Amino acid sequence: MGKKILVLGSSFGGYHCALNLRKLLGKEHSIQVVSSDDTFTFVPSLPWVVMGL
Repeated sequence: MGKKILVLGSSFGGYHCALNLRKLLGKEHSIQVVSSDDTFTFVPSLPWVVMGL
């Protein structure tokens, strides 16, 4: 059985930490992300949202 891994914070760093852990460790381990925010905004994409792309 794999390990349970908890990533605290869902900002850009926490998001990429969880993605990289998944790539490195595979699906054998459980990776969960916990944040006090209920949304994630990828700021570099905001210009495309405004332009409707």
